[in-house]
Amino acid sequence: MASELINGDNTRTAGLHEQRLSVLITDIAESSRLAVRLGSERFGELLTRYYQSVLEIVADGDGEHSGYSGDGILAVFGRGTRRGGHENEAVRAGLEILKLVERLSYEFREQIIVGVGIETGTVIAGYVDTSQRLELTVLGEAVHIAEKLQSIARPNRLFIGPTTFAGLHDQFATRQLGSIKVDERSVKVDIFEVQRPQG
Repeated sequence: MASELINGDNTRTAGLHEQRLSVLITDIAESSRLAVRLGSERFGELLTRYYQSVLEIVADGDGEHSGYSGDGILAVFGRGTRRGGHENEAVRAGLEILKLVERLSYEFREQIIVGVGIETGTVIAGYVDTSQRLELTVLGEAVHIAEKLQSIARPNRLFIGPTTFAGLHDQFATRQLGSIKVDERSVKVDIFEVQRPQG
């Protein structure tokens, strides 16, 4: 999901360095079936609205967009933020994304299903300058954990990893769901669901 632009002779990576960030990943489930039901024009309209709105939500929380993968979006919080507590900003953004999906589902009269995953940690991040473009690249275990969490946070749920959870300081209602392995080589990671406010 994060940019893989750090290969090749024309790439300058001086901006890459270790940072502690919160990584948010969200993706639309079964988008191919949704495209068939809506038709290409309406599906294109939906994606445009979805992408634009998610990027506005991210920017409102002092986050930065890092890239697309299919229908998925990766964003990071904590790079030069004006406010402290980027874990909280990432979780607020995740909850706003779920509200957005509810609105779009109502407007398009189709059930849109996403997952949102967030984890915080030390990553390698920075802008990579290629001959074609400048792109924010984020690499690290927190990215892999956030990706895994979004893939199981369905339908329309927000899962966070243990480091994000530790940084929330009880500002959100959460519940522990157990633990998972990100891949066969990794140790188990505790996962938590952020409860959506009622009303």
